[in-house]
Amino acid sequence: MDNVVRRLLKGAQLVDEGQKDGVFAHDEPEAKSADLLDATDHMLDALVEHIEDCGGIIQSSFPVDERKRSEQAVARFKKSILEYRDHVATIVNYMKHSQGRLRLVVMTTDAISTLGYYVEGVTRSGGIGPVGTVHSNENSAFSYNRDLPFHACQIFLVGVKLAEALTAIDPGLHVGNGSEISNTKLGALLPLVSALPKIYFPDELLKDQPYLGVSGQGVVLEFPSQRVHPATHGRMKVKALFMTDGATKEFSVPYLGQSEMNKTFTLLQQRRPFVRLLV
Repeated sequence: MDNVVRRLLKGAQLVDEGQKDGVFAHDEPEAKSADLLDATDHMLDALVEHIEDCGGIIQSSFPVDERKRSEQAVARFKKSILEYRDHVATIVNYMKHSQGRLRLVVMTTDAISTLGYYVEGVTRSGGIGPVGTVHSNENSAFSYNRDLPFHACQIFLVGVKLAEALTAIDPGLHVGNGSEISNTKLGALLPLVSALPKIYFPDELLKDQPYLGVSGQGVVLEFPSQRVHPATHGRMKVKALFMTDGATKEFSVPYLGQSEMNKTFTLLQQRRPFVRLLV
C-alpha cells in the first residue's frame, strides 16, 4: 500500500505543479514532461503490482496443501475487481509486450490547462497515435484530473474486496474502520487529489465519475458518484508531445478531428445535461 500511494503522490504533485505554473501549456516542456510520464509509468506498474500483492496475501492465508482452495479464492477476488484490473493491466501489458509509449497531451484555453496522457502505438490506419487496444476510438486520452481520483478511489475498493476475501477465509478476522491506519503519504495524497479541478477531456464526461472529498470529519470516496459535475473545454488548443522517427508518415493527436468532437458534444447534450462547457 505504501508503494502504490507513494507513486500516486509523486504523479499528483507533478500534475498540480504543472497545471498551476502553466509550464506545459507554454514554452517547451519536454524536460518536465519526461518526469511526469515516468511518474505515470511507475504509478501504473505499482497499481498492477498492488493487485497482484493482494492475491498473494489471499494465497498466504491458506495452508500449503490447500492450493486449489487458495486459487479459487484468488480467482473470486480478481473477478470482484475485474473491470478495474482489466483497465490498468491492459495499459501495462501493452506497454510491456507491444512497446507502447506514454505521451503527454495538454488541452488549454487562455486561462486553463488540463494535462493528460495517452498510450501510443500503431493505429488501425497504420500510423502512430492513441492505440485502439487502450483507446477504443483512437482519438482520446486520460486527463489526470479524472485519472488520479479514479485510481485513488479504486485502491480503496481493492482494499475492501481484499478484506471481504480474507474474512470469508477466516470469519474471526477483525476489519478496521480506517481510523487505526496512519500513513503520512496517504494523508498528503488525498487532499491533493481531491483539490484537482473537475475539468476533464470531452469523452470522459460520458464516463462514470469518481468523487473524493476530504474534510475535518474524514474522507468520502464514491465511484460512481453523482456529486461530480465536471466541465470540459469548448474552444481549446490541443498540444501533444511525441517523437518522430523520420520514417512514419502519419501521426495522430487525440481530439484532433472535428467530426469526432461534434459527435462527443452531441452525446454530452443528450446524456449529461449538467455538464458545463468552458468556451
